[in-house]
Amino acid sequence: MPPRLIPVARPIILCDDVLRNPEKGNVHVMNVFNAIRPRAFAGYPHMHTRFCVFLQLTDAQGRMPAYVDVVDADSLDVVHRTAEQLLDFPARNFLIRASFEIRDCRFAHPGVYWVQFHGNGEFIADHTLRLLEPRE
Repeated sequence: MPPRLIPVARPIILCDDVLRNPEKGNVHVMNVFNAIRPRAFAGYPHMHTRFCVFLQLTDAQGRMPAYVDVVDADSLDVVHRTAEQLLDFPARNFLIRASFEIRDCRFAHPGVYWVQFHGNGEFIADHTLRLLEPRE
């Protein structure tokens, strides 16, 4: 049996929403961000109701279960895990687009969090998300 191929994520994008046009195959990534700043009245812990993680993946073959974790960089605690999706790579050079929805993610404090993509139970790539001090 050939070794299992690990896909390459090009890129990982954090955004408010991912809209797909099934007729044209286009994807619209809405309101890209790398940081979240709660309002002053909310403070911490901060409950972020919803955001999306968009990935373009290539260099894998076959079916692969995948999920996204949000990890506190200080404690290495997983603060949120998405539902698992089954991704299908019809050929190694085929590019697939995947999106994962993060709902009701609780951030205990300001600082660095990692949004980590996992496939076949293995870490593949991550993106830094900064939680900032509340806005005055």
